[in-house]
Amino acid sequence: HEKNQTGEGRLMTSLCEDVFSLAAVQLRTLRERLSRKSNSLVMAVCLVFSQLRSKQMHGRDHFFQDLETCCAAANDFQRMSERCEDVMQELIEDSELSEESKITFEASSGELLSLYSLDAVYAAQYSHTYIIEDI
Repeated sequence: HEKNQTGEGRLMTSLCEDVFSLAAVQLRTLRERLSRKSNSLVMAVCLVFSQLRSKQMHGRDHFFQDLETCCAAANDFQRMSERCEDVMQELIEDSELSEESKITFEASSGELLSLYSLDAVYAAQYSHTYIIEDI
């Protein structure tokens, strides 16, 4: 992923857009093919979130190569957390789920959202290893 810098000086990459563009295709396909009231929809969306969570858990440390990549990862993971929350709200608003299904869905998406948020903090904290290394 190519590093970019915002006008405010924040480093980031295209990771958030790359991950969520693929997830959006999967989620859109599920919504087109399954009923908005279907438990199958909930389970399929939970599976997508579970796969995103698994990829994040296995790939997180790959992004910590130097101080700049740690800073970019912290910002990317925070943006991914925010994007996850937006996707979650959109799916809840666009579906006609039972309360039980909503609880299941919110638990699954909440785990992913929490992981992204915790990884953003971890990436910011991990950057100290490169600061101390340079001293």
